Amino acid sequence: MSESTATTFFGLYMLAFLLGRWIGTMLMVKFKPQNMLVVYALVNILLCGVIMVFGGTVGLYAMLGVSFFMSIMYPTQFSLALEGLGSNTKSGSAFLVMAIVGNACLPQLTAYIMHHNEHIYQVAYIIPLICFIFCAYYGWKGYKVVD
Repeated sequence: MSESTATTFFGLYMLAFLLGRWIGTMLMVKFKPQNMLVVYALVNILLCGVIMVFGGTVGLYAMLGVSFFMSIMYPTQFSLALEGLGSNTKSGSAFLVMAIVGNACLPQLTAYIMHHNEHIYQVAYIIPLICFIFCAYYGWKGYKVVD
């Protein structure tokens, strides 16, 4: 793929993220955020599977879908995590912001797997797939505060 084509797809990727955030925010008026998180994460699990199985052009368009459905995840997880913390809200917020650093390691791991599997690079999407499984669980049960 040429650099200009890749740049176009990156722009589409960012546009899909933006549209996903707007549409997801509008849908949260009607649906519970935790249910939206589960559905969006499950769709992303499916899309990562498509990327891993097909790769190529089909995988490229599936990646645009991942961007769309990934768009609401962090803000939704953030708000669900802080709900019901009471006096611990400030500390909880600080820990969540620091946890973002962990996400900086995952793209590096994905790239490492891609580099070591150049002929079947799409298998590296097992990393985001696993992350989306955790996101689906969090929206299903993991967000509830347990004393």
